[in-house]
Amino acid sequence: MPLNEGSWEQRKFYAIEIYDQDSKDITDRFANYLEKENICSGKSIQIAEEVYRSRQKEHLIKETDLVTFEF
Repeated sequence: MPLNEGSWEQRKFYAIEIYDQDSKDITDRFANYLEKENICSGKSIQIAEEVYRSRQKEHLIKETDLVTFEF
């Protein structure tokens, strides 16, 4: 999220993997972020924040699993 604190890597909420992702999925996500109605209503930010929080949870779960596995 551009307005959040932290490095660029920490603020990144979505990355496109052109060779691994379906092009329809990519365009649908971008449409959600960039539709005029979503931008004007603030919904684009809400969607991005949800994706960001989900990504943070996944990262924390993986990190916790690695720590648990090491013991």
